[in-house]
Amino acid sequence: MSGAGKSARQRLGTPTLAMLPRISDSLSFLYLESMRIVQDDTGVCAQVENACGTDRTYLPTAALACVLLGPGTSITQPALATFARHGTTLVCVGAGGVRSYANIMPSSLSTNWLTKQARIFADDTLRLDAATRMYRRRFSTTVPSGTTLAQLRGMEGQRVKAL
Repeated sequence: MSGAGKSARQRLGTPTLAMLPRISDSLSFLYLESMRIVQDDTGVCAQVENACGTDRTYLPTAALACVLLGPGTSITQPALATFARHGTTLVCVGAGGVRSYANIMPSSLSTNWLTKQARIFADDTLRLDAATRMYRRRFSTTVPSGTTLAQLRGMEGQRVKAL
């Protein structure tokens, strides 16, 4: 392979600051390769080393649904914590995003809570128990035993009307 071809391949493998997307692009996912992801005082940023120093671009963590971490990418624990707070899924992938090796999905994105809520909604007894607990917690009052869901709704309506 000629020296010119090799340097072109190396240049393509090393991202530049211009290759990183802008926040205004409204991305749902982002693929990062051969860079370091760090958290600093103002946010999460991608750092790329070059001959002139370090290029740094801030990532729109709250606007990203998924970040694909390609080969040569490293990420710090504080940056991981920020992604988790914003509900961003992280996936470790092969070159070009071809294979998935591992992922970190926030618990808020799983269907466990949805399944529990559907189970409670489908069972009349569990639904009444949940509504009674919510009423007690919301209004800090007792609910007479044997109260139906319709009566509970009426009691809440009277409270709201009185306010």
